[in-house]
Amino acid sequence: MLNIVKKTLLAGAGLTLLSADKLKEILDELIAKGKVTEGEARQALTEFREKSEEAAQALDEKKNRLVNDAYAFWLYGVLSDEIEERVEAVASRTLRQWGVPQREEIDDLRRRIEALERDTGQPPGERPPVSGPSTSTP
Repeated sequence: MLNIVKKTLLAGAGLTLLSADKLKEILDELIAKGKVTEGEARQALTEFREKSEEAAQALDEKKNRLVNDAYAFWLYGVLSDEIEERVEAVASRTLRQWGVPQREEIDDLRRRIEALERDTGQPPGERPPVSGPSTSTP
């Protein structure tokens, strides 16, 4: 996209130079025919060049803003990915330090429980009776 912008700007600058040369030719013809004075032609050419320079400067400023915005957008994408990775790493490390089991550990325990339930013939999710000392009083 930046290449398109650059080419457009260069084409605009080239068109301005071509227009200035063409305007000078036209003014020279008008001077030769006596329709304008040399001073009027010089003033018109000067005004055209000044306005062209102002337009070129404004266009250059717009190009710079566009390039800066594109760079900022790209940089935001890169940094947000990096920040996300760092936050995930810190969160994972903190959870490990607190002893919170990770997804893989929980999945492994589920598989082991399912295997034990299959081996004992117990229906999935049903708890066996708790064995231990009786809490009832005679």
